[in-house]
Amino acid sequence: MSYSQIRDYYYKLGYDNVLGFDGSSSSTLTQDGNTLVKPKSYKNSSIPTGLNLSVPYK
Repeated sequence: MSYSQIRDYYYKLGYDNVLGFDGSSSSTLTQDGNTLVKPKSYKNSSIPTGLNLSVPYK
């Protein structure tokens, strides 16, 4: 999907704001301290920043 298609899709669902993330070779995904997706062994750049999203369990 293109960014325009993603925007239109979420707009139709009633969302006002949506975040899009680049999932390139420097991305890492962790959950509960476990690494689910590791970066590739070769990275073309070093990115020293990150974003943490936390959703409380009910």
